[in-house]
Amino acid sequence: MEHDDAPTGPPSPQAKPAPAPTPTEGEMSRIAREAVRQPPDPRLDKELARLGLMDPEPAVARTGQPTGQPAEVAPELERLRREYRRMQAILVVLVAVIGILAVIVVVLLVR
Repeated sequence: MEHDDAPTGPPSPQAKPAPAPTPTEGEMSRIAREAVRQPPDPRLDKELARLGLMDPEPAVARTGQPTGQPAEVAPELERLRREYRRMQAILVVLVAVIGILAVIVVVLLVR
């Protein structure tokens, strides 16, 4: 009878690979800065859109070139900007009036 080279005892547990070291806070900060500075990868954008993790956008919109918005947008935008500036002016006047009234109340209470 021959002796087999196979072990007769229970199988020994295989050594698990050591976990990757956790990056330090400084390394994480450096990695984040590098990721932000990199230009967008259209292949990754397509893959994320395919997975439903982001809305598909035309490549033209990502490059900063105009997407062909209708010409009617410009007058509406100007109207909204005028209205916004008018609201800002009204808000400044209201804050000034409230400040003056607060001073008057304090003066009257101190008397």
